Amino acid sequence: MNSAGFAGVRSALIAVFSGLILFAASSAAWAAAPATEDAPADPAIRSGTLANGLGFIILRHAAATHEVSLRLRIAAGSLQEPLELNGVAHVLEHMAFRGSTHVPETEIWRDLSRLGVAFGADSNAYTATSQTYFQFDLPEGGEASIGTGLMLMREIAGELTLKQAAVNDERNVVLAEARLTDSPAAQADRAQTAFWFESAPRAARDAMGDIDVIGQIQAAPLRAFYDQYYRPERATVIVVGDIDPPAVEAQIRARFADWAGRGPPGDDPPVAAPAPEGPRASLFVQRGAPASVRLAWIAPRDPAPKSLAAERRRLLAELAIGVLNRRLNGQGGAYFAVTASRQAHPPIGEVTLISADYPPGQWRAALASVEIARRQLLAYGVQAPEVEAEAAEALRAAQVAAAAAETRPSAALANALVGRLEDGRPLTGPAQDLALAEAVYRGVQPAEVDAAMRALFAGAGPLAFVSSPEPIRPGEAGVRQALVDSDAAPVDEPVREAQPPPPAWPYASFGPAGVVAERREVPDLSTTFVRFRNGVRLTVRPSTLDTGQVLVQVAVGGGRLDLPTGRMTVDWAADSGVIDGGGLKAIDRGDMRRALAASTYTFSFQTGDDGFDFSGVTRPADLDVQLQVLAAYATDPGWRPGAFEHVRGLFAALLPQFEASPGGVLGDYVGGLLHDGDRRWSTPTMGDVATARARDLRALLERPLATGAIDMTIVGDVSVERAIQAVAATFGALPPRTPRPASPPEAYRTRFPAPTPTPVVRYHGGHADQALALTAWPAGDAYAVAPSLADMRVLQQVLNNRLIERLRIADGATYTPRTGLEASRTFAGYGYLFAAASVAPAQTQLVFDRIGAIAADLRANPISDDELERARKPAMAMIQRAQQTDAYWLLALGRAQSDPRRLDLIRSALPALRAVTAADVQRAAQATLRDERAWRLVITPHGGAAP
Repeated sequence: MNSAGFAGVRSALIAVFSGLILFAASSAAWAAAPATEDAPADPAIRSGTLANGLGFIILRHAAATHEVSLRLRIAAGSLQEPLELNGVAHVLEHMAFRGSTHVPETEIWRDLSRLGVAFGADSNAYTATSQTYFQFDLPEGGEASIGTGLMLMREIAGELTLKQAAVNDERNVVLAEARLTDSPAAQADRAQTAFWFESAPRAARDAMGDIDVIGQIQAAPLRAFYDQYYRPERATVIVVGDIDPPAVEAQIRARFADWAGRGPPGDDPPVAAPAPEGPRASLFVQRGAPASVRLAWIAPRDPAPKSLAAERRRLLAELAIGVLNRRLNGQGGAYFAVTASRQAHPPIGEVTLISADYPPGQWRAALASVEIARRQLLAYGVQAPEVEAEAAEALRAAQVAAAAAETRPSAALANALVGRLEDGRPLTGPAQDLALAEAVYRGVQPAEVDAAMRALFAGAGPLAFVSSPEPIRPGEAGVRQALVDSDAAPVDEPVREAQPPPPAWPYASFGPAGVVAERREVPDLSTTFVRFRNGVRLTVRPSTLDTGQVLVQVAVGGGRLDLPTGRMTVDWAADSGVIDGGGLKAIDRGDMRRALAASTYTFSFQTGDDGFDFSGVTRPADLDVQLQVLAAYATDPGWRPGAFEHVRGLFAALLPQFEASPGGVLGDYVGGLLHDGDRRWSTPTMGDVATARARDLRALLERPLATGAIDMTIVGDVSVERAIQAVAATFGALPPRTPRPASPPEAYRTRFPAPTPTPVVRYHGGHADQALALTAWPAGDAYAVAPSLADMRVLQQVLNNRLIERLRIADGATYTPRTGLEASRTFAGYGYLFAAASVAPAQTQLVFDRIGAIAADLRANPISDDELERARKPAMAMIQRAQQTDAYWLLALGRAQSDPRRLDLIRSALPALRAVTAADVQRAAQATLRDERAWRLVITPHGGAAP
């Protein structure tokens, strides 16, 4: 064993023993500490406060080598705005990237890209009700990179110039963001929040801001808010990653110690949860809005959120929510889907929310169904079996989370710390959280859950909010009356029959274990190829990238290669949940859950380009069960018509919502359009959904699932021998599967559409000020030689960076230009590069002009070395970060046995990017970004003018 390998084993052993010691200590702390005391913070966290009041939280977390996540949190948001200036906090957040004392305007994006930080994915900012935070995720840490990141955050904190000319430019970007996100669903959410907090106008406002205020905002009020609230005593710097905590603390002190507030500090306006009152109702009607009934109860915030008692109350509330969801989803109510949740709305209070999506015209029945289940629980209490089942499930989830703690991404941990600060919760660690879960969930009594259930529905409420895409009669008064009627209706006591034992799991055996016919190693990728005698192929890659987790994917048959090219099929129904919802022939989904209650498994189905993909995520101890579930679904699905009808109704309800925004229409149409009308990538129309039948889906999939070749991939915390053993007992035991037969030649062909002298036009039913313009060019497949995939990735990033500088920063026309690259691994010669932006309808031609000018310049002139690095580093960082996840390897290794070129894609991804030159990028632009090959699309409002 080499020294690096020994060090890795040694570190793993230390982590295991440290975790056991910490877990034991945490368990003792939970048991011994008085409930009124604060929960102890994670001892791994280094925290403190500078003399000027700045807080810092530092956590060493080396899941990904060199990766570091930085956060700057300001404890002020829309709540602190003057009443007449809703939007000033959000515009100020944008101005953080528009110039400061030591960083000229627009240069911050270039500084970040030189560190490998991608715009949007790795660098962003968010404004909420009572906080604003900025995030930089550095793919390569180190003293210099962290120093640059902290320098930029120090500039944001206290050095913004806020020049009026920059404000004039950026306000248009904020308006573009508001326009982009102003869907009917978002409007319904805003109307709901305004209804909830109508007695507290500040809390009811949208953090996005009032567009009339934003359109007129000046530098002076931004400066006033900045001086009042961007102050060290309101700020916290968070650093998580592969770091030396003392060294990082020294950097924070060096960067931030001289920061001082200017002028008098701002106040926090007093807010409170609504006073307890009787039922209230509100109705929101708009075309494209979701058809949903939402019932809410608002309680004051926990007075001691950091205490052990508060943490215990929170876990019991989660348990009560779980029981409620079990009842709601098990009673067969008049809704497509229903979810109960507990939401924090700091600093106002806690909201218990039940949301149900109803079939057309069935809002009243949906409301009554929800209220029956809720009131029955309150009147007659929970039952011991359902409490035990939920507690066991919650405890398993806590165990899985604790096992995976060491391999969570740094960015996720940093965001979680921001959330803990906002909610006022203790900064506990995973071992402590598991210890509390053990203390609360083991032996929990129904009476404790009953008390937690009653607390969920204390405070103001019920508040009934109905969202509808069409008018409801007799309007809001009818909703109010329906709520009163539901609350007055008698509720019968549930039948308390003896709980039958869980049914036996009928798919524990698939016959004699399969025999391995061939085994090959791929040492450089830590991968093993296995072929069983029955033809099943297995690819295994053991890893500890996500400790305590195993990912499985099973590709059966040919996927889209098995679908007809010239007509719409019902594969959309399978992808939307019919396979899962239909259960298995020998057991339905509900009994299946009971039979496997002690196990952790998941299931999903998706039609892929070259296989019908069954996948699941489990923990190592439950790998056998996970494979049994996947094998059962792949060989013996239930095909229950009720599941099909449920999904068909849900799809019909959702399609109008998709049509209500440019982004939704893009998702509907672009797949089919960019494959030249090939229906295998098309979204069904309302007519397609209306005429679809359950028998159509069975006829489409039954044969390929029964006879198709099986190609499996297992990645995660599992040994090769253990994976082979589990597969041998399931898929390896199936009757022989022959290699995939040659599909008809036309199945392997798909085309990019012909160029468009004038743009293709599609229409949406949303706001008249929303549109989208897209240009796409044909490109090669994933194995193309010239331009190569690496050349195209860098070209895409260059194009993206230039569009940000032109359309966002210089023109202020859009919030986030988008580029994308598709390079097929299945369809020879097929791929495309696209650029798009959401803008006002009158600006679609501007988008095409900017894209065309950038494309012409990239064809004519080589990029600079600096621009090359600003494109290449984020592209490399994206791959490096992806390769630190099991999900990447699951996807990358799929079908690699039958197509070894996929292994070369993995091996060459980073070296090829390192080798890309400015000349390569220019050649790629000359080959791809040609006007005579461009395909253009405009999505505009109904009745809008297209260029």
